[in-house]
Amino acid sequence: MSALARGLEQNVAARPDRRTARGKRSAAPARNISVAALGLLTAVGLFTACGSELTAVDTSDADASVQASSASVQFSVIAREITTPPAVTIRDRQGRALGARRVRFLLTNSSGSTTELRSTTDSSGRAEFPRMRLNDAGRYHVEARMGVASAVRFSILALPETLLGSGTATRCPLLDPILPHFGGIPRTATLLKEGRTLTIVAFGSSSTFGTGASDSSLSFPSQFHRELQSVFPRSTIRLINAGVPGNNSLDLDARLERDVLAHGPNLVILQTGTNDALQSVPLSSMRAATERTIHRLRERGIEVVLLDSQRFPGAGESDLYLTYVQAVADIGSTLGVSTARRYGWMSAILAAQRYGYADLLLGDGLHQSDLASECTAHLLATGVSATVFGGEP
Repeated sequence: MSALARGLEQNVAARPDRRTARGKRSAAPARNISVAALGLLTAVGLFTACGSELTAVDTSDADASVQASSASVQFSVIAREITTPPAVTIRDRQGRALGARRVRFLLTNSSGSTTELRSTTDSSGRAEFPRMRLNDAGRYHVEARMGVASAVRFSILALPETLLGSGTATRCPLLDPILPHFGGIPRTATLLKEGRTLTIVAFGSSSTFGTGASDSSLSFPSQFHRELQSVFPRSTIRLINAGVPGNNSLDLDARLERDVLAHGPNLVILQTGTNDALQSVPLSSMRAATERTIHRLRERGIEVVLLDSQRFPGAGESDLYLTYVQAVADIGSTLGVSTARRYGWMSAILAAQRYGYADLLLGDGLHQSDLASECTAHLLATGVSATVFGGEP
């Protein structure tokens, strides 16, 4: 038995009953805006969940204009309503706030139409982007100007109300910086944009199969299918669940032809890594098998999104387990395949005390609950939708 498997066994033996040990939940209401930096560090800073603040410094001798910056920061708007807007803070080169200065926000939509919105800095040099409702889902580019020079540039990704205004979005907040945005799926995005048929295979182990789900319709592939179909009702979305409990990366590669390629999918959700860690599959073998699977899919013109491991107490928090989680991300980075960060989402939601392990896992201390499967589905549906409406990241 591997060290990780022994740790899991000990964790199950010590695990309290779900009925008496509920995870602590935050009483804070769901926010109207989800803010995410999407991994983009910039010269002027990041949007954060607390402040959504950008700073621009005026380095000219006079304070009539602001130094141009090519910063690109992004955030996502739930239900297209900007109720907690980002702001720009203007300071001179000595760091002093520039109050009572007019700031123009130029908002450009995907068709190139520009709307000018105006604001004025307060005594702290802060000017908020005006509260407003965006008419359409998609990417909007914003340039904040004072005088003739550009202060900062950022973009707003507005997603459909059916996705981020739903009950699922309330139960499964995508905490900064977990908001997914998948690259490498341009053909999938085109099919959904054009309302055409899309075939998806969910390929993995017990998480994909739906082990422990109270009903087969509550596995994450089934919930992902329903959510994505609701966002793109013009498309016919077909999903095949090819999950087999206990499979590691070697098993997946061995059955790829029969269980995936035979269906002729456009997109594969490749869930892998957990059983490799628990079964002590050498990391080099896991990487080689996963990379081979991805190459074989791409040879057929099939696009891929990786899904990494779930988090669980004990062995699932160990340094050894984390090397397998990181390996999935590294494979994706090397091959240009996006990774849906399930482990990262679970870590963020646990740290925020929104849910505890008793909410996210079954009594065995390993497999996902219906709620965790719903949130995994939402993570994937949001990532695909963000790419369709916002373009390649």
